[in-house]
Amino acid sequence: GAVDERLQHLLEEALAALPAEPSPLRARVLARLAIELSYAAGLERASGLSRAAVAMARDAGDPATLAFALSASHLTGLASEAPGRQIAIATEMVQAAEQA
Repeated sequence: GAVDERLQHLLEEALAALPAEPSPLRARVLARLAIELSYAAGLERASGLSRAAVAMARDAGDPATLAFALSASHLTGLASEAPGRQIAIATEMVQAAEQA
């Protein structure tokens, strides 16, 4: 994959325009930006954004948003996470999706 620079720019703008307090929408934008950045050399930033998205989604208590954020975390961590950690993320993602 390659980074869609236009999409990345729009996601960055959306993130800047959203209120700073945690919300399901902010978590989803963070997660989607993390996915987009995972196609670039910015994997460290992508990983950080996905972790923030997961934490925010957990705090929001929204299972659908949590499943989405966990999918971003899974994608951004494929190269760097241990297989056991990836399985744990995937398992939690399925559980959240079932709750949603």
